[in-house]
Amino acid sequence: MAAQNSKAQVIGLANVATETVNTIKQANEFGIAKGGQRLAAFLFFANDVKGLGLEAAQGLYLTSSFYWDLDDKTRGFAKRFSSTAPARCRITSRPRTNSVVMHYLRAIDAAGTDDAKTVVKR
Repeated sequence: MAAQNSKAQVIGLANVATETVNTIKQANEFGIAKGGQRLAAFLFFANDVKGLGLEAAQGLYLTSSFYWDLDDKTRGFAKRFSSTAPARCRITSRPRTNSVVMHYLRAIDAAGTDDAKTVVKR
């Protein structure tokens, strides 16, 4: 209610998982979007919109480090990734984890060692 009464244009949600989904549902019940305010979920996956429902998700902003259908490069990555893990390529955390691991392995190769301190410096 305090966020709604603030008349802020955007209300940021700094919670996660089920709490975020429940907060968005409650905001919908209180008519926050209908009142002209938008929600921004900082830790929310695009595939959660399906479970949340389109009505409750109307006007929602979300942050994402990876979206499979952003451009040709992300679609190409998703296609390569989905050949080994079908239906998982569109989930943000898996491609992100893949990217982190690949960068770390390249740093090991470049450093010529798997000593963690040396690799991190690299």
